[in-house]
Amino acid sequence: MTTSGGKPLIFVEFFCALILLILIFLKIPERDGYSPAICFLIALFGFFRAYSHSLTVREIKWLKDKFILCTLYGEKIFLFDKTTPYKVEKRKNGIVRFVFKKGFQLFVVNELDFPEIVKKMKMLYNVD
Repeated sequence: MTTSGGKPLIFVEFFCALILLILIFLKIPERDGYSPAICFLIALFGFFRAYSHSLTVREIKWLKDKFILCTLYGEKIFLFDKTTPYKVEKRKNGIVRFVFKKGFQLFVVNELDFPEIVKKMKMLYNVD
């Protein structure tokens, strides 16, 4: 199952943060009375958001004994018998999110993006 979009948002976030960083080095915010430190923090936040959006799950392959989460950086394999969710979040409106951890990376499977897969995960991990 595949989710849509994502790449244009990553590009826009990265590009805006890069432009702001270039403006800081050209000392344009100082001339207009803005703090370069605040502009740098905003640029850093933009780079962080672009990186975090690039790690989102784009596709899930559900196989007989495992599922594979696909991101822009590759595929991560999770075996059913050796995997438990790192965190299960349930919002007030009933939307469930499964968070899986592999190494230092977190992968979020949201019910809004993958409704059929989350239904299978609810049965697999006994989540109401």
